[in-house]
Amino acid sequence: MEILDDDRQNEVYDGPSLATLESEGYVFDFGKAFEIGWNIFRENMGGFIGYFFVALMIIIVSCITIIGPFLISMPLFAGFLIVGTKIYRKEAYSFNDFFGGFSRFGPLLGYFLLYMLVSMVFVLPMFMPFINDFNGMIEMAQNDPYAFQRRINDGMMPTFLLSFVVGLFVQVIALFALPLIVIGKLSASEAIGWAFKIAKKNFWWLLLYSFVASLVAQAGVMACYVGIFFSIPLAELVKLGAYLQVFGSGAKNRD
Repeated sequence: MEILDDDRQNEVYDGPSLATLESEGYVFDFGKAFEIGWNIFRENMGGFIGYFFVALMIIIVSCITIIGPFLISMPLFAGFLIVGTKIYRKEAYSFNDFFGGFSRFGPLLGYFLLYMLVSMVFVLPMFMPFINDFNGMIEMAQNDPYAFQRRINDGMMPTFLLSFVVGLFVQVIALFALPLIVIGKLSASEAIGWAFKIAKKNFWWLLLYSFVASLVAQAGVMACYVGIFFSIPLAELVKLGAYLQVFGSGAKNRD
């Protein structure tokens, strides 16, 4: 068992230590991880669906502040991790626990900012030709719309492909980084660092798992959008299942 730092002496971990996972590796059981997520969802399906509806309404209302959704979305979605882990540990919980992600607001905001920074580093250079020749692009759009469209298509395709690759990489890292912030109580930089070190041990399996979880979430969109109230909570818990299968049930009271 591992204690992460002196400020969390009341928290112990029933899974392997982070260093052990990094040095010795682990077996990622795709089916077991998915089963863990499904069983958690099934345990309180109505509660997870109801919370997602409430969270979605809060996010929609926050749009009036423009930056509101960017600030509160991650803490709200962290509620699935918190309650899901409590169910997995067979601990008591209440609806208020869904909002426990706001106690980790700082690290989650740090993670979001780091994610945006990485995205800009990889994607922004692809837009530089358009920025450097902005006046020429405006003139082309006015004089030859078809040539302008071809120029946009030729320039955007590499950007799209690079964004797609970066997005896949971030999805794999997020499988572990977000729970390490919310459940493991790590800082954003610590969580990303450990997530990268541990995820690369089974990168391709975790990438496939992330892709399947994304398909689960998208299934609700195909079901006339109403299905998202079922599919998105399930997808969040399926992703949590990967963390729990590898790391164990996370922080528990010593008692």
